[in-house]
Amino acid sequence: MEEKTIKISTSNTLPDVVSAIKKGKWKIPRFQREFVWEKKKVIELLDSIYKEFPIGTFFLWQPPEEYAEHYKDISELKVQPDTIKSYTHFILDGQQRLTSLYCVFFGLTVNGYDYSNICFDLDIEKFNLGPEDDEKNISVNKILNQNRNEELYDDLTSERRKIFRKVNGRFSNYPFPVVVMEKKNIEEACKIFERINQAGKPLSIFDLVVAVTWDKDFDLRKEVDKFNKEIEGNFGKLNYEVFGETLSLIVKKQCTRVFQLKLSPNEAKENWGEVKKSIIKTIQFLRSNLKVTSYSYLPYRVFIPMIAYYFFNMKSTNVDENFLELWFWKASFANRYSGSSFTKMGEDRTYIFDKAINGEEAKINYDINVTSEKIKNLKMGRQTAFRNAILLLLLQNPLKFNNNKPVDIEKDVISTFNKSEKHHIFPKKYLKLNGIKETDLVLNFCHIDSVSNKSISASPPAEYFDEYKRENPDLKKALNSHLIPSGEDSGIWNNNYEEFIEQRAELIYSKIKEKIGDFSAAIDANFESTPRDIVEKLERDIRELILTTLYEDFGEDWWGNDAIVDPDVRQYAKEKIKKEKASKPYICQDEWNTSSKFLEQLTIPHYLKIIMKNWSLFEDIFGSKGDCQDHFNKFSRIRNQLSHIKTMDPVERDIGKASLKWIFKCIQTVKENEADEE
Repeated sequence: MEEKTIKISTSNTLPDVVSAIKKGKWKIPRFQREFVWEKKKVIELLDSIYKEFPIGTFFLWQPPEEYAEHYKDISELKVQPDTIKSYTHFILDGQQRLTSLYCVFFGLTVNGYDYSNICFDLDIEKFNLGPEDDEKNISVNKILNQNRNEELYDDLTSERRKIFRKVNGRFSNYPFPVVVMEKKNIEEACKIFERINQAGKPLSIFDLVVAVTWDKDFDLRKEVDKFNKEIEGNFGKLNYEVFGETLSLIVKKQCTRVFQLKLSPNEAKENWGEVKKSIIKTIQFLRSNLKVTSYSYLPYRVFIPMIAYYFFNMKSTNVDENFLELWFWKASFANRYSGSSFTKMGEDRTYIFDKAINGEEAKINYDINVTSEKIKNLKMGRQTAFRNAILLLLLQNPLKFNNNKPVDIEKDVISTFNKSEKHHIFPKKYLKLNGIKETDLVLNFCHIDSVSNKSISASPPAEYFDEYKRENPDLKKALNSHLIPSGEDSGIWNNNYEEFIEQRAELIYSKIKEKIGDFSAAIDANFESTPRDIVEKLERDIRELILTTLYEDFGEDWWGNDAIVDPDVRQYAKEKIKKEKASKPYICQDEWNTSSKFLEQLTIPHYLKIIMKNWSLFEDIFGSKGDCQDHFNKFSRIRNQLSHIKTMDPVERDIGKASLKWIFKCIQTVKENEADEE
């Protein structure tokens, strides 16, 4: 018979509860936030108990021994030291109710407030904030504490004694329903916490990282707050999550939830100094090379952990800034980190960044599906990675229209862009007067100084640009710096808004190609020139699709589940890894045990087998089961022919190429949907 992991008790009373906390049997885990309520809420709680209203269930977690020390040591609670770790229980839900009652019961002073001042008026039967008078308005602490209430009781009138006994009895006998969860790891416990605390602020992954890395002389949250204070005026505060991800990526080589929660206090302490330096180098690089002068401009926050990982592992003299810039732009325009970013970060660390760090060729083969039409329809109001990337492209070297001097981009440019009354090339007033619907398009914005912006007002572009041209004979240089069409046929010279939007979209499209190379070549052309590269890329895309889809639904441990992956598939990967490990002793055991590493060992038929076994998750992606099987089988055949350098029959080559295109299109649609939902 399977052992129960949940136990329910209804026999606990208030004396039992406060005793368990006092003796250190029930503790507050580090990931809990405020540990005691404000006074008014405490009075409401006391009133509910007195009136015998339900106050909810309390959830406890008996942690594995490795987490037995992960509790808050709050000196104000005067808890006795607990030396028997096997009896430790963490309060997952109800800790504010319990600690509030505990403070009232013992009359403690917490956060500067004396909870012995909370009183009960025996005449009107109401709880209040005092003052106490020992005749009718008596401290709740004295009523509940048996060692202190006898003398008080004797001095009361008979009517007040009756109410006194009623209060004491109600609190002494009030049942506290308790659910105890055993044999759950910290991630499961935190998931439970989040689900039963939906009414409150949910825990972030960073809250948990702070808990698992805490030590008496190291508190990651305090270290991050100190660091953010130092950089706030120069770059803006970074999200807390950035630091957990960076630490995990550097120390563990992965940054999924499981790996972040595997960080130890020593690992965090020993690496924190270098992690900070790497983040500072990252910020300096972003500011100087890519004009990212504020954290809010970044297309994705994960750019910081990724670039910091690179700097951490590279000597400054060997840094390849061209590689970092190319990766930045490609990842931005590919919407690379939409969807499940943690798994993609691990993939990119393995296949791109580690190769670059080791001096090998790092192929950044992201699917980039940018068109001039997409650029044309991009709106300022939608704060997406693609929008931020386009805006950053426009901020690389803008010049003033009147004198070609650099525009100051140190101010909060992008947030200013969001104010629709500023920086319109075709002013809103002009468009409205001419019956043109202004649709908040990114292409109608540029960054100019406020003086110039005010002088433009509702003037048509041909008029105010003609004035700039008289003042600045080389206006064309300034226009080009903003990626504004500057030729004689430009829409700005004949006030043709639609024509201007078309022209600027094409200019920006060309600029993106200049930054990242020609990404528009069709599969047919690439397959003719570099067939192995196309096949390798598609294999990686399939692996990534399986990894992210199953990770999102089943978590980190999906690989070991027979209901998800057949045992023979796991055995095949295990045997392959066993052989590979011998030649790569520098790869740590934790990384060998990742689902990503296991997937690397498989063949296309194995991928198909996993997809078929979990068809309900992949049906919306591939549509027809029969079509999916057919195209994967054809892809497998053409892949094997290329691997063994066989000459392919032209007909079979075309059939295989058609299957490649079909699979590519299915996966590309998923990526586009993720970007739209961003």
